[in-house]
Amino acid sequence: MTMSSICLFPRTMLSATALRACLAMSFWVLTLSSVAQAADQDYAMVFDGTSQYGRVTTAGANNFLPTGDITVSAWAYPTSTAGYRRVVNRADAFSILNVDGTWKFEIGNYRSAGGWSEISGPAVVANSWTHVALTRSGSTVTAYVNGQVVGNATQSSTMPTGFDFDVGSLNAGGHFFQGRIDDVRIYSDARTQSEIEADMHTYATCVYVNCASSGDTYNDDNLVAYYDFNEGPARTTGTGTVYNRVSGASSSMNLRTVGSPTYTDVKQVTSNGNNTVVTFPRSYLTAAGGWRVPAGVSNIRALLGGGGGGGGSD
Repeated sequence: MTMSSICLFPRTMLSATALRACLAMSFWVLTLSSVAQAADQDYAMVFDGTSQYGRVTTAGANNFLPTGDITVSAWAYPTSTAGYRRVVNRADAFSILNVDGTWKFEIGNYRSAGGWSEISGPAVVANSWTHVALTRSGSTVTAYVNGQVVGNATQSSTMPTGFDFDVGSLNAGGHFFQGRIDDVRIYSDARTQSEIEADMHTYATCVYVNCASSGDTYNDDNLVAYYDFNEGPARTTGTGTVYNRVSGASSSMNLRTVGSPTYTDVKQVTSNGNNTVVTFPRSYLTAAGGWRVPAGVSNIRALLGGGGGGGGSD
């Protein structure tokens, strides 16, 4: 099929009438929940909820994670709200998890009297992308869901370093996450709310982008771990290694997958006759800045941005 134009719609504004009109013209149809920018592929990792997880060896001499001020964040797409399901976890130090349908945020020194704080957040929404973040500055602990503050606590205990860092499990022994996880970041400072809101929609590091020449701005100050899960390809287990994208990170700081979790593309692609419908359920995060228009498309006839974005034509 020769492609010359694209129809772009946010998912919340895609009506049957608009879709039929676009299909009648044999355009590509793209539905956006948030506007995507030029890029390559944004993959996430799929965990089965029974035995799959990722691990970074951080115990002992290889510890590179913060023990004081910290920000840990991730995009999560839970497909189950039952039980204990951990998104990110360092046993006895910090965790973001789903407990029977409620987001929980934990930090401190679990083995120390008075050294552990927990924040209960809002209800977990299944089969939907949610951004979760936990910060600590001094003794002030803050939890965020989709960039909004959902709770505070006070905790100043130094976090212990005796356990490894896990994505999708509790110290490899349970609380396995069921669903998709993407864009895991750890900073050695407490990100502000505005920074966390920006992080939701921005790739984290300049390592693969010449920010100065492109005009893009990436704030990777104090970033110590960044797992973008963009190794891929989709529907495979990849090589079993998820790279720490922080400049200068050693191979010992990479995430190793266990139990063969697989990659999936964040965007959703379906067909309608000779037309292709592409939906972006959230920001599409890649090293080049976002999503790339398919080869062969010479112009965009209509662009409607979801989440308050503007639209245009021709």
